[in-house]
Amino acid sequence: MKSEVLEIRKRLKEGRTSLKETLSVMEMALEDPFKEKDVLFPHEMFEGLDELIGKTLRGTKIAHCGPEKKDVPFHTFEIHTEGGECLGYLNMIYYRSPLPCYYLVYVEVLSPFRGRGLGGRILQSFREFAEERKAIGLLDNI
Repeated sequence: MKSEVLEIRKRLKEGRTSLKETLSVMEMALEDPFKEKDVLFPHEMFEGLDELIGKTLRGTKIAHCGPEKKDVPFHTFEIHTEGGECLGYLNMIYYRSPLPCYYLVYVEVLSPFRGRGLGGRILQSFREFAEERKAIGLLDNI
């Protein structure tokens, strides 16, 4: 049991996972309907976690949240699960001059879902969005 706890600690440290993020992952594991145990030890909560995260990722969709008013240049893309939870987002600002461009301000993916392609998907959506509008997409410090 001690070696399993050390393994979990090692994984969390390598993933740079905060306490809040760790508790979120534990909550996901406890909500898993396929787990039919009366008592869960901490290391058991992480069994099958990759599979659970994979199921969550397969149902994600990227939504464009445009400004509510036409004169507001701020746009957002959000990555949503099938259940509507937000796993990440991208913020951008539209500038008209000297050339029409969308300036990417910020991209974030929740840490348990990083390294699984969501950031690349949302950046691809940003690129397609700018190209459709015949504008330049500018990236800085992602």
